[in-house]
Amino acid sequence: MKDRKLRGFTLIEVIIALVCISLLAVMIVSFGGDFVSRSTNPVSSLSRASDLQAGIDNVTRGYYNLALPITHTTLDTFKTNLQSDPGTYIGVTGVNIDTTRTKFIKFDGTSCANGSNCENDNSDADSYLKVTLENADGQSVSTIFTAR
Repeated sequence: MKDRKLRGFTLIEVIIALVCISLLAVMIVSFGGDFVSRSTNPVSSLSRASDLQAGIDNVTRGYYNLALPITHTTLDTFKTNLQSDPGTYIGVTGVNIDTTRTKFIKFDGTSCANGSNCENDNSDADSYLKVTLENADGQSVSTIFTAR
């Protein structure tokens, strides 16, 4: 009788390998299946943060387009224009001006003493305009404008 060399896999070995592979695939999908869909969250959040930066850049550009010299009266008009027609200055979808935090602030060492509020709605010769933009995610960016 001739000696035959066995080649290939038996049917049992193939079935066991398929069962092991399918169990491994089920475990991977059940434990990490939503990682792919959630992986876009940081990218979209970064995109919205980039929109905030573009919005504040547009507001700053509007500030630089004001007629010189910029006085506290000019800043008051700029604030009123920002709040009445923010789309003209911001120019980015999904970014809004935060009217509750867009205020005049004072750094004179006395108006903020003892925890009192440094922010107010009225301008004077010593105040700066703080403009805050925010998006739907609650991200915000602020900048300060001065008379020059």
